[in-house]
Amino acid sequence: MHHPNVALRRGPALAALLVAGAVAGTLDASFITIAYVLPGRITLLRLFQGIAKAVLGPAAYQGGLATALLGLAMHYFVALSWAALFAFAARSGWLRRQIAALPGALLAGAVYGVVIFGVMTFIVLPLTRATRGPLFTFNFYLQLAAHILIIGIPIVLVVRALAQAAQMRPSPAISTSPSPQ
Repeated sequence: MHHPNVALRRGPALAALLVAGAVAGTLDASFITIAYVLPGRITLLRLFQGIAKAVLGPAAYQGGLATALLGLAMHYFVALSWAALFAFAARSGWLRRQIAALPGALLAGAVYGVVIFGVMTFIVLPLTRATRGPLFTFNFYLQLAAHILIIGIPIVLVVRALAQAAQMRPSPAISTSPSPQ
């Protein structure tokens, strides 16, 4: 049985994670395009094939559009997974109180961005067939900043906004209008 004061009920929780994941995934893809594709460092096709390389290995670069689309799907799956994790964690009273005020939400988002970057860089990538770039270079810090500003903070802000909107709606269990007889 769900308590009526839980900030993220099933419907709003699903909406929060879908919207937060889509926003973070799109912002990240936009950042990568601006930082790497537009200056000519890599093509968009090769960029997303590089993501697919995590599961396919170097063969991902031989798969054309199909492996690029797999990489794009993987990119959004990872963004949705991180959003789902935060949406679930935001159900706790402590975290919900921390993100209730904007400064707390921004701090939580920054910390979450660092956690995402650290887990992806030092745990997830080494477990895949992808290769990690060199550590502590300009690109390393650029990626860290991007994870804070365009992944962690947006996920927290979207989850926070949808949680607050869900709290404003009357609970289906509590009706303010008389029931029809």
